[in-house]
Amino acid sequence: MYCISSDEKIEDLNPAFEVVTGWSASDWIGKGPEPLIHPDDLSNILDRRRKLLSGGMLPSADARILTKSGDFRILEFKTVPRMKSGRVEGLIGTARDITDRKRMELALQRANYLLEERVRERTIELARSNEALTINEARLEALWELSQLSGAPEKEIADFVLDRQVSITGSEFGMFGFLDEDETFVTLEAWSRKVLRKCTLQHTHWPVEESVIWADLMTNRQPMIVNDCDSIKWRVKGCPSDQISLRRVMSVPVFDGERIVAVAMVANKDTAYDESDARQVSLLLEGMWRVVERERAEKALRNSERFAAMGRALASVAHDIKTPLISIGGFTQLVQRHLEPGSQDFKAMDIVLTETKRLEKMVKDMLDFSRPLELEKSPENVCGIVKETMEIVADEAHRKKVTVDARLSECENLVSVDAMRMRQALINLVMNAIQATPNDRTISVNLSRTEQDVVFDVVDRGVGIPLKERSKVFSPFFTTKKEGTGLGLPIVKKIVEAHKGRLEILDNPDAGLTFRVLLPVAA
Repeated sequence: MYCISSDEKIEDLNPAFEVVTGWSASDWIGKGPEPLIHPDDLSNILDRRRKLLSGGMLPSADARILTKSGDFRILEFKTVPRMKSGRVEGLIGTARDITDRKRMELALQRANYLLEERVRERTIELARSNEALTINEARLEALWELSQLSGAPEKEIADFVLDRQVSITGSEFGMFGFLDEDETFVTLEAWSRKVLRKCTLQHTHWPVEESVIWADLMTNRQPMIVNDCDSIKWRVKGCPSDQISLRRVMSVPVFDGERIVAVAMVANKDTAYDESDARQVSLLLEGMWRVVERERAEKALRNSERFAAMGRALASVAHDIKTPLISIGGFTQLVQRHLEPGSQDFKAMDIVLTETKRLEKMVKDMLDFSRPLELEKSPENVCGIVKETMEIVADEAHRKKVTVDARLSECENLVSVDAMRMRQALINLVMNAIQATPNDRTISVNLSRTEQDVVFDVVDRGVGIPLKERSKVFSPFFTTKKEGTGLGLPIVKKIVEAHKGRLEILDNPDAGLTFRVLLPVAA
């Protein structure tokens, strides 16, 4: 119990004060209680005291009191005005030590807080676990649906994979494409509709080195995640760079052994991409590649069987046609000798001879395609092969009013090739370029050298070949020309591959196509 006078001095303290605080009553009688009160609690206590001295009644209050040992005890104060003759002459009250109770309450509050935090963390873990289960289920469902696409075109498979990789990662848009054998070009197979609505893609054949996204992927050979790329614009040929921007992007490679065979990209997920996203997309793409690889192998087997049967049939037909054609050509020339030059009958015989020569070429092509190639290799100056080709095609170029520009370098190199066959391949390519190029334009035949390959580029200025038909141009009898046999490019491909080389079709920046022949130096 304590008493405080109207001038706010302590008048009396009972012995329990010494038990709780360690101070004796004589230490504080006649003094103000302020030094005993914790600074943070003092303002509240002084305010309450003023209200009580003015005759008010207030509920109990807590305050920390300084003990003689230097620490603080928490006391609960119940104070009322002390009245005499109708006016307040001081305060009287009791104080109870509640330090242990308060400490227990704080401990319980701390325990409850930690429990709530743990419950919240566990809830988040469960939510993430459920999300992961949902994503895994979506991926497994996608893989099952992929297995049902047996026999579907690669474009359809690519569109399906694109849709699933975007939905699994919660991305805004994405793309998917295959790489060439050298990992130098990406052929884009599928784009999100959101991109196509904003721009029309004029090119789908991208050099890897021209794109930061692909170049880094090829260098690091692992998934690439960038979660802060606001300053990077989405640059696509044919699409204004300010129309589509990247906020976040993730690129994932597809491997066949050590070689990257395809790449996928997703962009602008609402939250950051992480390793889980990369893993899910990688697993989806691995499943896709197994389907594509199986389909390609089965298609190659079917084509091999079909071409073998076709070769046998062509050889038989060609032999049956060859002898009558020789007779037709010979007798036509014999008849023409007895006709007046310039007469209608003489001109008719010219037409017969021209068509006979065309049929003879067709028969020759059929035999070339049907027979196994037996190369007779020897060290050859590749520049000489190109120059001889230029002489052979000069008349056709002059007739079409097309200029042929030969740009030759590395002419000192000797490469072991079958000169006759390689010249035949180049003649076919250059003649195609001349026929595809409008009058008064220039085509180029470029010869260069890399560390591994000798490179022939035949560059035309024609209208090109639609993407949907490019996979067909090396199939026998497929042609876009009125008088073509459809065997020229298949024969070129056969000759190049017999030399362990490669034949590629590239888009030119301005117009037309480039047919590129790469022959390994070791050949």
